[in-house]
Amino acid sequence: MVTLSNVPADSRPDVYFTVLGPVRLFRDGRELAVGPGQEQAVLAMLLARAGHPISVGTLIDAVWSNDPPASAMNVIQRSVGRIRRLLEPDLPHRASGQWLLRSGNSYRLVLDEAESDLLRFRALVRRARETTHPVRATVLRTEALALWDGPCAADIESSVEASTGFRAIDAERSQVAIQAAEVAAAFTGADPSYELLRVLRAAVAGDPLNELLHAAVSRCLTAAGHRAEALGLIQQLRQRLADDLGIGPGPALRQAYLDVLRSDDLPMQVPATVRPAMVPAELTTFSGRTAEIEHIDAAVADRPDAAIVVVHGMGGVGKTTLAVRWARGNAHRFPDGELFVDLRGFGPEGRPIPPAEAMVPLLIALGVPAAEVSPNADERFALYRSILDRKRVLLIVDNARDEEHVRPLLPPGRGSLTLVTSRSRLTGLVTAQGAVPVALGVLPAEDARAILRRRLRARLSPDDRVALDEIVVHCDGLPLALSVVAARPLKTPSFSARRIADQLHATAARLSVVDGRNVGLRATLRWSYDALSRPAQRAVRLAAVHRGFEGSLQLTASVCGLPLDEAQRITDELIDVRFLEQPSPGRYQAHDLVGLFSYEMCLEGETELTRRAARGRLLSCYLFSLLAAAATITGEPGPPAEPEPRVNPLTFDDPATVREWFAVERPQIVLTLDDLGKHPPGSWEADQFDTLAGALARLEAVLASLPVR
Repeated sequence: MVTLSNVPADSRPDVYFTVLGPVRLFRDGRELAVGPGQEQAVLAMLLARAGHPISVGTLIDAVWSNDPPASAMNVIQRSVGRIRRLLEPDLPHRASGQWLLRSGNSYRLVLDEAESDLLRFRALVRRARETTHPVRATVLRTEALALWDGPCAADIESSVEASTGFRAIDAERSQVAIQAAEVAAAFTGADPSYELLRVLRAAVAGDPLNELLHAAVSRCLTAAGHRAEALGLIQQLRQRLADDLGIGPGPALRQAYLDVLRSDDLPMQVPATVRPAMVPAELTTFSGRTAEIEHIDAAVADRPDAAIVVVHGMGGVGKTTLAVRWARGNAHRFPDGELFVDLRGFGPEGRPIPPAEAMVPLLIALGVPAAEVSPNADERFALYRSILDRKRVLLIVDNARDEEHVRPLLPPGRGSLTLVTSRSRLTGLVTAQGAVPVALGVLPAEDARAILRRRLRARLSPDDRVALDEIVVHCDGLPLALSVVAARPLKTPSFSARRIADQLHATAARLSVVDGRNVGLRATLRWSYDALSRPAQRAVRLAAVHRGFEGSLQLTASVCGLPLDEAQRITDELIDVRFLEQPSPGRYQAHDLVGLFSYEMCLEGETELTRRAARGRLLSCYLFSLLAAAATITGEPGPPAEPEPRVNPLTFDDPATVREWFAVERPQIVLTLDDLGKHPPGSWEADQFDTLAGALARLEAVLASLPVR
């Protein structure tokens, strides 16, 4: 169900009506009480035919059926007047206002799709019909069905309900549900999502005798791996038809029953044992944290069955570094491997990676070929649990936003450990799963000084030691800020501690005048940014157009519009100053706080025109890389067109390299599609969505056709 709170504040209409469920009226974000009885029925009728005139006689017939009182016309007029005053309290007496107009002996409610859930529903359905891509059509129909909260005009009297076209509107819902279910069941690129299945189940509950709807939804449930539920759904309708109508199932329901029975229901094959080792390399500058490490040690000793530890603290405080340090020192305790996944719960893009998407690289690390990873979330989780049953593994779940993003990933094996890092306390894991919380604060001053001494690699004079203390204060004891500061002198050995402290002080003073938020860390990043070469500064700014802040050298080069050799020099420069990390050869990523800084610099230093151009090159790189990947497998010629000269798509030697690339890049492409899908049809972004989603679905289909390795 979509409520007014889902509408962005800057685009929220003055009024908003719902009729797909209870009849409700909002003005300026606040729900208003619509009078009971006739007034509510009149408003429901007007909403059901918004934009079309309804005569007073029609309203009278609908409200009172065949027995209207002598005062019926006056009652209708008073009801219309009260509705108008709810919409526009300052409306003069007898004035029509801007929403509820009178023409002769008829009334007409004038709304657009942003002001009515019914009009919004129909607009989404229309866009689903107009698009040529099944994935986008399914997304649009799912969003349309999610607007419903019960039968149309659910709270009006039954006599009014029977005399109007509300049931015809209910039939629209059932028809859209049939279309969505059929597409999702037939097209592998539009696999049934959790939200789609939720709205389909609700549609079935609202139309309990519709055989075509039950048939379509049962096939969709089967495609999603819910075969038992599909059979139960059909059986319930057969019983209902016999009990209520005294008839048997029609041909559509009988055929659906046979289709579900004949569907493949083979048990999933668990791949051969593979020992994953996904934990990143440990930072050489780690210092202190002795108490926290002992806390984790104690938690593991106290919970030999399956321990969960939540390391929580502010951004940049070193949560991931601590988790990696402990994992590297205790890998011998977990003979079946170490897993690592970054959920990006607090990234600049604002959207965590869903557990079903996070599951893909974990399954691949556990030996499942990329082409065999099911598109269905429930099947992924089932296979994951099957593989890890009775295994002892360490799982690091990095950057988790909330408990619900962690629970599906918890390994079931006795003796396993899940290390979770988050800015939140995740008290739900503590209370429900017995997780042990480990609070991580800023580094004590001595530990912070130790990091700087180790990185500066020089004996410090008395004056330098004073300056070192000033640097620690400027960095707020945050390891991320200390790492960025310490990286600069390595590239410029002439930099002294005193010079660094003075420049940080000047930068912090300048920023605090403009914005007092997080001055210490932001001053550190800005100080380091100002020292970068102009091409590297531009790369930092343009990186903000890439939502995930993670990708290949080719992607970085494309976003910046640079040749690969020049892009390599820039990425090397950014790695040197700790603006970028290189978790694996040829793969780059930024800390989410660096990503947020990048976003701020992009808004400050780039125009909408340059941002749009960079986004276009990003999408072009993804598109031509997907097309090249599919052509590598099929042996067909590559794309008929060439990318623009400043775009550097990837090329692939064989299907194995395609699998490896797609396993790590797919989540980034999905994030990009998620952004594009939020724009209205006809926009540049919507066109790009259709093109990119088609290429993604094509590659997934090609990968699925490969033989099992």
